[in-house]
This record gives sequence, C-alpha cells and structure tokens, in this order.
Amino acid sequence: MVETPIVLTNTLNVGLVADALVQYMIRHNPDIGITTSTTNVIVGETHDGYLNDIQGRHVRAEHVWAAIESAAPGPVVEGQWERARGPVVSAGRAASGQPAG
Repeated sequence: MVETPIVLTNTLNVGLVADALVQYMIRHNPDIGITTSTTNVIVGETHDGYLNDIQGRHVRAEHVWAAIESAAPGPVVEGQWERARGPVVSAGRAASGQPAG
C-alpha cells in the first residue's frame, strides 16, 4: 500500500526529500511511530545535473510541502526551462506518463 505522496527529485536531494516527506506525514498524523506503525516514503530519483547546480542541493522541506499542498488531479503541466530537456528517468515511465529516456 502506498502511504505517502510519491515525490521525484534529483539524485543528490533524495535524502532531503525523504526526510521532508516523513516530517509531512508526522505533522498530519502525530501518532506515527508512537501508537501507530511507521510510514514508508517513496522518493523517485532522476538525474538533472546538466540542468542545474546539483551539488547545491537547493530543494528544501518547504518546497516539498508546497508541492504536496498544491498537487491536483489531472494532467501534469509540462514545459521547458531555458530550452533545456527535462530530467532523465532511467527505466519505466517519467512522471508525466511519457516513455522514459
């Protein structure tokens, strides 16, 4: 069973995003790990180091929480940043439902 939102981030932010998801879940259910079981977060990793300063690790918990709070059903809005390609997903399908690679 999927217990949390599924979040995609770049390679070097996986740990930060996983921690933000745990914080989000505990904030919404303070009994997690105390009177209920723990939660298993799902963070997908993509490589976008050619698009940004990946070592800067600029994703913060507030960004994750804002993304979760603003999520809505329906198609994923797609676009480009300065004519660059999006992140690389190695297997399966990208978040937009388009074939990976």
